[in-house]
Amino acid sequence: MSWTGLKKNIEECDEALRLSQIAVLEGLSIARQCELMSVSRSKYYYQAVGESSENLKLMRKIDEFHLSHPEWGYPRMTEYLRASGLTCNKKRVARLMKKMNIRSVLPKPNTSLSAKSHKKYPYLLRGLKVSRSNEVWATCSLPVRCNQKILYI
Repeated sequence: MSWTGLKKNIEECDEALRLSQIAVLEGLSIARQCELMSVSRSKYYYQAVGESSENLKLMRKIDEFHLSHPEWGYPRMTEYLRASGLTCNKKRVARLMKKMNIRSVLPKPNTSLSAKSHKKYPYLLRGLKVSRSNEVWATCSLPVRCNQKILYI
């Protein structure tokens, strides 16, 4: 994108690109450059802190347990980690599992099988040979919007 001097054009750029441009510009203070690039100064000076060694240890355990039990979610994973002697709570385990992009693998609902309690209606036209017109009729109602009203055809 070429610089046209418009603030809205700067805001369309990716924030990482705007942050990288701040160091390139010279002759202006950091505060003024951040203001021109629509980036807060705290964002410019921010340095991400990695996970603690305890969290990394916990993440390794979560990964091990997830490979052997992929159907476990964070509540059961928390119980198992506590039983293993690790101190953690559900929120922490849920956050780490989300960071690792781990989700429980749940069986999907089987919508093809009908419930036993549902009544099955017989197909009345099975075996019937249609030999003349008006012997078998069928209906279909199709809703069509027309002038803020719904017509059924």
